[in-house]
Amino acid sequence: VERLLVRSMKRAMYSAENIGHFGLASYAYTHFTSPIRRYPDLVVHRLLKLYLSQGGVFTPDQIGFYSDVLPKIAKHSSKRERIADEAEWDLVAMKKVEYISRHIGEVFDVIVTGITKFGLFVEIPEKFISGLVHVSTLDDYYYYDESSNVLIGKRKGRVFRLGDKLKAKVVRADKVRGEIDFELVREEE
Repeated sequence: VERLLVRSMKRAMYSAENIGHFGLASYAYTHFTSPIRRYPDLVVHRLLKLYLSQGGVFTPDQIGFYSDVLPKIAKHSSKRERIADEAEWDLVAMKKVEYISRHIGEVFDVIVTGITKFGLFVEIPEKFISGLVHVSTLDDYYYYDESSNVLIGKRKGRVFRLGDKLKAKVVRADKVRGEIDFELVREEE
């Protein structure tokens, strides 16, 4: 649930405007890390150093210059950080597929993390590896109830919900497409 909440939150962006920090309930806020890891951290350090070296003031020319350049730096930095994050996510996903490809046929405890009309997204919690259980592999004809976000079996009435704990076997790991497929197994298997 925690990861679903974090995923649903709006992505933070760098800005020249001081909008405070919602999570910290603070109006006076700037972001930087130590040691410096990002260009915006370096910009903040430079501005603090300049500000302190001038007795706690900026000149009108400096205010004009930074009022023009900081929004551009913030926009560019936010864009580059998104690109870097996406590259990191792609690499991690690729390594997960590579890892799980050595475990084809193995059964894992999984949790349902997503439901669609075409199947269940499940995750091996201790490995943070996700994949799809396609509806065509299930034991009944299942239809998707969008209003309650569940899959319901037409004949047997079995219902799959978010958070259900199941057992699933890894049946396919496609390194090129970055896809992992599972099939549910009955408890006695």
